[in-house]
Amino acid sequence: MMEQMEKDRLKDLFARLPDKSLSAGFQSLLMERIRQEALLRAEHRKERLNLLGIGALIISLLGALAGLFFFLGISWQWPQWRISLPEMSTFLFYAYIGALAFVLWMADAAFRRYYDKKHPREST
Repeated sequence: MMEQMEKDRLKDLFARLPDKSLSAGFQSLLMERIRQEALLRAEHRKERLNLLGIGALIISLLGALAGLFFFLGISWQWPQWRISLPEMSTFLFYAYIGALAFVLWMADAAFRRYYDKKHPREST
């Protein structure tokens, strides 16, 4: 009973829609778009599989290397690193260079936004 009421409602709604004809090339354009999307999805799938394969290869090589080290009894000696703070004058110099690079980066971003507002790109 409920399905019949929903079908009647849909029939009434479709009856109210105005009759419009589709453009002459609608079907061919739609099929071309579907084909392009299918090709794009296949390309993305291939890229994901390639990345997965490369990751599996790297992990297997690292595992084989670790197994070889374990099998041969090779021990890995980690270097003894020491960290010391630089002199204050050196720190101020690098802080100045870093601040200057940051200011130039922000100015570049501002100029690019201004340019993009004045010269909008056409969407493809």
